[in-house]
Parts: sequence; C-alpha cells; structure tokens
Amino acid sequence: MAQTRMTHLFPFLRSVFAVVCVSALAFACEDNRPVVTEINVQAISVDSIPVQNAWVHVFVPGGVGDTTLFNDPTTQGYYWCKTGIDGYIGRWADSAKTEWVPARFKFTGEAYLDVEASKGGWKGCGFIHVLEGGEAEMSIVIHPYGDPNNGCPQ
Repeated sequence: MAQTRMTHLFPFLRSVFAVVCVSALAFACEDNRPVVTEINVQAISVDSIPVQNAWVHVFVPGGVGDTTLFNDPTTQGYYWCKTGIDGYIGRWADSAKTEWVPARFKFTGEAYLDVEASKGGWKGCGFIHVLEGGEAEMSIVIHPYGDPNNGCPQ
C-alpha cells in the first residue's frame, strides 16, 4: 500500500518541480530592451494659432559638446525639426516632399530638456521634464523678437 502511494507521489513531485523550475527561469530573465521616452512639441502664436514652418530646437541645457539623448534612427541628430500646418513637429516622408508625417523626439531615460521655437523674428522658449518611458507634449508660444515674455534667456 505504501509503495502504491509512493509511485503516485513521484510523478506529482516531478510535475511540481518542473513548474517551479520553468517559473523561476521565466521570472529570472530580464528584458534588456531600452525604454523609449517621447516628446511632441507644437509651436503656437500669441493668439493660440498653430505656426507652420517654425523651427523647433530640443537640447540638453548647459551641455558641453554632443550631449544629445536622441538615439532613435528616425530622429538621431535631429536637434532641429520643422512644424507642419498643425504646428506640431514633423518631417517629409519621402525625398519628393509629397507627404508630411508627424515626428517625435525619441530617446531613452529621464531628461530635462530646453525647447526653443522660432520663425523669422518670432521666438519662444520653454523646458520639459520627461520621465523614463513616458510621453510628454508641450506647446511653445512664440513672441516678437525682444519681447520679455517669450521665456527665453535675455
């Protein structure tokens, strides 16, 4: 009788051991993919009208040399981006310049970034704090050159 119980107990224990081992392996594996952080910027006028063809410059404040955080292949090196008809940053989808598509600045990690938008004699400045893996959107109001309310250092 005891031998019969033992023969039924071993398959059960093997199953439990297998489940524990598989669970341990599954939870021990770490995901090494970078967490992408994104920001989107819109340039607007004092009257809240979207500004088309404004230059938007996103950069790390007080950096020396190449301090960019942008590592997405579609935005790497694009510290500057133009705005579309809706005032949001974008880029041409093709070399024939027939389709304008939205673009976002993408990078990994948490960041404090300065943002400048300008068009002609108009300029606006601001900053944004983005947590790792987060998404943030901001609007920059551009003012006439020399206006002390443009948010830019004087």
